[in-house]
Amino acid sequence: MMDYAVLLEGVTRRFASGDSQVTALSKVSLQVRHGERLALVGPSGSGKTTLLNLVGALDRPDEGAVHCLKRTITTLSEKAAAEFRRRHVGLVFQDDALMPELTVHENAELPLALLRTPKAARRRAAADILKDLGLSDKKTCFPAQLSGGEKQRVAVARAVVHRPDLLLADEPTANLDADSAERVLNAIESLASEKGLTVLLATHDPRVYERFHRVVRLEDGRLVDEG
Repeated sequence: MMDYAVLLEGVTRRFASGDSQVTALSKVSLQVRHGERLALVGPSGSGKTTLLNLVGALDRPDEGAVHCLKRTITTLSEKAAAEFRRRHVGLVFQDDALMPELTVHENAELPLALLRTPKAARRRAAADILKDLGLSDKKTCFPAQLSGGEKQRVAVARAVVHRPDLLLADEPTANLDADSAERVLNAIESLASEKGLTVLLATHDPRVYERFHRVVRLEDGRLVDEG
């Protein structure tokens, strides 16, 4: 078997909805190679976010198995799953989810603080990644002082400052204008190439997924097409 970064085997995930159940994913199998940039596309409710949550060890499937970076995510304890995310996964959401009371620099270094990285080392790492993303002049600003595109670039900085192996992004450009979206995508592409990141990005915007190595389409929780 090829050493994939991500491997899903017959994954099904259901959620309760009143007295019934909704199937968010149905028997999805998928392989993602190390260093690949893959776009998950499909309409709202197609299962994109659910798939990202399973790969990021934020959720567990009802059936099937999720393997990531030589670990079987479905068998990890809650504590082990949290540790796996802290060390190996970077997360970017549609809402930047920055801490409003922290400066740009403090937001960027937060994952390293959670890993108990020495203060001097995490400050250097945050400064370096903010420079890479063209945000050095914003490091003392608070999120409320930034544009939408700047906030999302800070979110990308925070997601990769601890040098994860895997970057998961859920509609990161959905609330941005075309210019801001372009800068965020350029940042993700540049960091992925420089650092060898494997990237899974959920989107319904063709301007986004046309730039990716591979596109996987989901509809009603099923994988219907790969390009």
